[in-house]
Amino acid sequence: MDLDLVGPGYIRVIGATLVKGRDIADEDRPATPSVAVVSESFARFYFGSSNPLGARLIRLTVTTTIVGVVADVRDHSLTSRRSGACTRPTCNRSACRAMSLYRRVEIRTTGETSPVIPGLQRAVASVDPALPIASAAPLSALIYQSVSRERLLSRLAAASAC
Repeated sequence: MDLDLVGPGYIRVIGATLVKGRDIADEDRPATPSVAVVSESFARFYFGSSNPLGARLIRLTVTTTIVGVVADVRDHSLTSRRSGACTRPTCNRSACRAMSLYRRVEIRTTGETSPVIPGLQRAVASVDPALPIASAAPLSALIYQSVSRERLLSRLAAASAC
């Protein structure tokens, strides 16, 4: 099972379809019970045809209640589906923050994304100047990069056919 730690409105931001229940919300805070949104594959694998909403997951010492189901998305690779994903709010439990060594910020914009990146980098630096930003790129560039191997193989196959 893949576990993603996300912020409020994540499902809407990535453009995924919420199938049942609700998204992670602003109200999901450290003092509130731990909640999760799971993928359809996760729900099907662990709950079959039963409704997973309200079901509880236990991981280490944290009990989490499923509040939503999202349609499966290819959010880590265009060439493979994830076996099952569970999203939990980063702000919900301090233990979750400690488990997450890799942070990624995803934002949705309209129009050209390149002018937004410097402002985003300044905003992050204003919160924590020591926080490193490894890279910033529009989704189109990440998609192009993610299929580079397949693109190379298809070009080699086409060249060898001539």
